[in-house]
Amino acid sequence: MLLSLLTLTGCGKLPGQPNPDDRPVRPDQMTDFRTLFRENCQGCHGADGRMGPAPPLNDKLFLTIAPESSLREIITNGRHGTLMPAFLGFDKKQADLTNRIQQREGGHLTDTQIDAIVKGMRAEWGGKPDVSAPLPSYLADDPKAKGALVGDKDNGADVYMMACAGCHGDNGEGGKRGGKLNDPAFLALVSDQLLRRIVITGRADLGMPNFADPAPAARPKSFAPMTNQDVADVVALLASWRKPAPPAPAK
Repeated sequence: MLLSLLTLTGCGKLPGQPNPDDRPVRPDQMTDFRTLFRENCQGCHGADGRMGPAPPLNDKLFLTIAPESSLREIITNGRHGTLMPAFLGFDKKQADLTNRIQQREGGHLTDTQIDAIVKGMRAEWGGKPDVSAPLPSYLADDPKAKGALVGDKDNGADVYMMACAGCHGDNGEGGKRGGKLNDPAFLALVSDQLLRRIVITGRADLGMPNFADPAPAARPKSFAPMTNQDVADVVALLASWRKPAPPAPAK
């Protein structure tokens, strides 16, 4: 009878024996990009990498200018002083003490999973952006950038009037097309690097033009694509609108 049963079930598999393919994947073994993005990123960056409260990741221009090393660093360590958390946790596969010390950021993803997210974004959403002007560098301190990138807020005021005031108001007070920029609460939550990124890429998902888009409804006819220096100068102006942190209480 047993021999007959084995013959009927095939390959010696008994009735009720678990199928290895049906076993659930351990959280630290998940490497599917869509699953990882849904569970870790879409709450801030949107279900398809757009239309979230945080800047979009589904953006060809952003994925073109942002080095993979920068993407990994941001996901790994987060952005200090902003709402972007660190995601790197302790990877049990890493036996080296130095690596263990480095992997203490308090997240829950492994290096392999972070790599899957970075490569997945580029594979799903990357491509050549529809921009003909020279692309500014993503990082203000990019060693490959040509020219000084130390911002000048006075020059930034002129660039701001050309590129930003049509939406955000002459003094950053906000307008019909754009939100308030001289808001201490907003500026306290964003880094200079994030400001630089948004000035360059805009927010296509919300209708904000990028550094080169003439946006006839919002920008004057004299508008010209912003240069690396222009971007740095505007960021310096926006940063100057931050209120200094209050002094620490006396002990």
